[in-house]
Amino acid sequence: MKRAYFILIILLVLGGILNYLPHLNYSYPLHVDEWTHFTYAQHLSDSSPLYFGGESDSLEQGFHILLAVLKSLGVDYLFQFQFLASFITILISLSLFILVKKFFDEKTALFSVLFFIFIKSSVSFLGPMFLVPLSIGLLMIPITLFLINTNLLFLVVASTLIIHPPSGIALLFLVGSYFIFNRNKKIILNSLLGIILSLPIFFGKLTESGLSNLQFRESIIPIIFIPRTLGIILILIIVLGFYLLAYKKNYFIILYSIVLLALITAYYRFDINILIFYERNIMYLFEIFSIPFGVFLAFFSEKFKHYKRFSIPLIFVILLLLFFPIKIESTKEVYNVVNETEFQEFINYQNKEGKRAVLDPWKAIAFTPLAKKEIYSRVPPGPNPIYLERNE
Repeated sequence: MKRAYFILIILLVLGGILNYLPHLNYSYPLHVDEWTHFTYAQHLSDSSPLYFGGESDSLEQGFHILLAVLKSLGVDYLFQFQFLASFITILISLSLFILVKKFFDEKTALFSVLFFIFIKSSVSFLGPMFLVPLSIGLLMIPITLFLINTNLLFLVVASTLIIHPPSGIALLFLVGSYFIFNRNKKIILNSLLGIILSLPIFFGKLTESGLSNLQFRESIIPIIFIPRTLGIILILIIVLGFYLLAYKKNYFIILYSIVLLALITAYYRFDINILIFYERNIMYLFEIFSIPFGVFLAFFSEKFKHYKRFSIPLIFVILLLLFFPIKIESTKEVYNVVNETEFQEFINYQNKEGKRAVLDPWKAIAFTPLAKKEIYSRVPPGPNPIYLERNE
């Protein structure tokens, strides 16, 4: 086995383990969004109730169908929310390796994977630690670049838009950035076909209230969060990587990053929001940052080519020592909606009479999928005036 693939296997296993750590002592969903997706998917597979006043359709219905299909194949929902995020992390890392190897080389690809597995997930902007549609979107972006000049592009575009519209929009910006420097009509035709195929999912929502229902206007993260999260060392490596990309004339990656940064700045500084680009936008940017990160470190390692056998492993070890503790600490920053006792109590409510309940709105998030009963109100995933009024 080649040494590069041996290192890759280590990184894939490490990435899966790191994003599983929050579940070591907690077997249930880690985020309110996960409980919500649990509820919607269970509604599809078991016809169980939604939150009181909730709608049966969702802009992320493709994701709920995916979870429901897995349930029909015998994969229990709690098993999915405990293990699938780690599995998806491995798939994202593997797809990133294949993509970067295609455009650059193995060393660049390995360093890119290393960067990705140490990206910190957060309850604010999510990330691969959680089983949410965004994680599927992060998987689709490298797959899109790999297939961008093929007739399979339309399928990836349609699937991503159906599963997670924000990821689909990020993906379309990526495709557009690539097209500007690689004029291929096939790219535009396939993208348009993918959009058309996904339109039935959005048509009802769009005719009901236009593009406004796709917007989220409340920011909870300042723009300075990006350098604070990555740190000065990583920012410097990434900037130098972008310089090398420009030197190698890989302009579309630079353009895509500029577009994402412009969207983030417009939102945080001027309250201008394009569709659903809010906090989640940061994760697409961090994922693409893995490429200039890998480009620079591969270039840097070449300076020690006479010590090639030791230089690359040594760089990996240094980076692991630097960022491993930070990543470990970030995996503790989750919230547990229910404890073991409450979980069992909510399950027992399935056998009690009545279809609705009133309880602590925070606990109500987990009550509906576990007790399979409607609730009067809950803490909403966004600024929902109906739920906020009920909570008051």
